[in-house]
Amino acid sequence: MSLRITATGALACALLFAPAAHAASDPDTKRFERRYDLTLNYMLPRDKVANGSVIVDVKMIAKLWTLMGEPVVYCSASWTLRNVNLTFTRRGESRVFLRQEGMPASVWKDVDLIDAKFAIPLVRKRSGSSPERAWLPCDIGATNANGDPRGSFTVPGSPNWSRLLLTPERFQNVNRRWDDAANYMTAAEAKAFLKSPDTSMETIGRDRDFSTSVVLEMNFNFWSLIGWQDDQYAAQEEKRVAERAAERRRVRDMIAAKRPGKPPQTPGDVPKPGNDPLDPFDAMVEEIETTTVNRDAEVRQSATARESSQTAARQEQRRRQLAARGCLGNDTATLDDLDAAAERAEAGHAKCSSGAGLVAFRDSQGPLYGYKRPDGSVHIEPRFEEAKNFSEGLGLVKSTECGKFACYVNAEGAIVLRTEYEHAEPFSSGLASVQNSSTYKYGYIDREGRVVIPFQFTDAWPFVNGVASVGTLLEQTPVESITVENVCWEYGTTVYAQGEISPTGAWISGPTERRDEYKQLCPTNSR
Repeated sequence: MSLRITATGALACALLFAPAAHAASDPDTKRFERRYDLTLNYMLPRDKVANGSVIVDVKMIAKLWTLMGEPVVYCSASWTLRNVNLTFTRRGESRVFLRQEGMPASVWKDVDLIDAKFAIPLVRKRSGSSPERAWLPCDIGATNANGDPRGSFTVPGSPNWSRLLLTPERFQNVNRRWDDAANYMTAAEAKAFLKSPDTSMETIGRDRDFSTSVVLEMNFNFWSLIGWQDDQYAAQEEKRVAERAAERRRVRDMIAAKRPGKPPQTPGDVPKPGNDPLDPFDAMVEEIETTTVNRDAEVRQSATARESSQTAARQEQRRRQLAARGCLGNDTATLDDLDAAAERAEAGHAKCSSGAGLVAFRDSQGPLYGYKRPDGSVHIEPRFEEAKNFSEGLGLVKSTECGKFACYVNAEGAIVLRTEYEHAEPFSSGLASVQNSSTYKYGYIDREGRVVIPFQFTDAWPFVNGVASVGTLLEQTPVESITVENVCWEYGTTVYAQGEISPTGAWISGPTERRDEYKQLCPTNSR
């Protein structure tokens, strides 16, 4: 079961972490960095499942800098759930859940924070005028377990300037979701705000209330708590059923012993359902109650296993998606060492994204291609027969140096990956789609040129947010040839299997069959 939390709450504590003294990657834009230690106490929104309040401790680091003129954001955090007050409905009755003594520690630790996004406040203070504020959306990535001191699994991300900073007026409009494009500063406004020498990342503390704007979105899985309470209720119900059954047997035995000519029953004898001469209805009720209790227990166990499996799958998918977007694996540093972890993440991002923003262009004086920076200046002089924009630190080119095959170059223009494929696509999620020249099927290679997903698709598109659309031609059969005005046309049916896959090649959705009617020229068509 998942509960979604909107931007509500109160801050109990925060600790300022001074900005690090680094040389910014872009001389026109400063580097922002701060560390926060928060206790959030907020209300869960009312929904069909539950409502109430949650108290959670969050330790977080947030960094913002620029690389080749493009913004880069890095956020990581650990979290600890302190208490909950949930109200929810089960089997038609309203229940309240509070953290209780006697609850196994494993149940409490099994609460999952599936994802979380926070709004980091920035302020521009100018003499003679009121401070101006903006908020930086901060996605902490795939979190670790409740109480785990390690920072969440994340890599630096590069949002567009137009989706970088939330404005105070638009952000606080309760009629719009926070991620609505209208809530953001324009690219020009965001650049001006960050380049101002008066702008800084603001401290969050007791002296200022940011309760309506710190939490953008959180998604918890409370199934372990509700499932545990279900088990407590089930145990109580089983006890009540057993007590009622024992009382009915005691009364039957007592009545039977007083009837003339009726031999007394041995205390505790259980009449067979449907054959109870005293009260067959009681026996039937007892059987139904026992069956219901057993069925409820099976349903709870099945639901618990299903929720746990789905949550684990969601977390693993997020980890794979995040890993594919950067050059670093899961950094297991604790929050005490999070500054060093952030430095390593930044270095890895700079290494694998050094070509961020490079755009292919064709020389106006000839047929060759090169690359330009975002400001329009030439970064790599034209020398390639073909070129596509940089993606994940690599540019896809065709060059005499590689013969007829596709190659990938780094930001310096050096060839770093030679392939044996004539047709290829830019990298996304750490993989590139390529076509086998013999079978004409598509597969995916990694940054080392190794085939990661075998050649099996008729169509294979680049990954977007860790998902790629693929298709395979199953059948293409001409059903009729018709000549119209001396032109021969074939009419037939094409059958495709299509769906979406993850970077591991596993199906996320599909494959499903799609049948298309087609019309094409006959192979021997002539006028």
